[in-house]
Amino acid sequence: MTLLLYSLSVTGQSAPGLDIYQLKANVLFPGLGFEKALGIRQSIFGEASLLPGLQITERIFDFHIFPGVEGQYRYYISMKRRAARGRRVAGNSADYLTASATLYFGKIIDIKQATTGSYFGIAGPSYGIQRTMENGFYMRTEFGVGYYFYDNIKGAVLPVVKVRLGWVISSKLRSQ
Repeated sequence: MTLLLYSLSVTGQSAPGLDIYQLKANVLFPGLGFEKALGIRQSIFGEASLLPGLQITERIFDFHIFPGVEGQYRYYISMKRRAARGRRVAGNSADYLTASATLYFGKIIDIKQATTGSYFGIAGPSYGIQRTMENGFYMRTEFGVGYYFYDNIKGAVLPVVKVRLGWVISSKLRSQ
């Protein structure tokens, strides 16, 4: 009987799941992000920060930093595989598919140019890799495609690359 209860307890703890929530401080591009689990493998994520962006005008591509907000729906695809291999899954350390939208607004933070409009953004699917260390440091990279749109310029479909570094400053773990 004791062996049966022990095996049920171990089996119940072996199914990895997402943290219930995480509050993150982005240090590469200052800002705050919040991720909330919707289930064992799904979450929503929102971030408000100074975000890197590619400004596309009629003839040039310029990299700038803009104030902005980002929203994502994430579906984590590698939790079970990572746990089975003995790799860390705590802190939502896994690969995921995401549908995201980013809206940049306000003036360009660049002394060389004036703004081209009052807002612009990007929306599309991406593949993401997120790792959180035991000390709370996290790394996140995403690759995908997105439709870039502006308030006064015709949009375009272009590649998306995102990199974030920071610390998880608060989280609530899923009870196992």
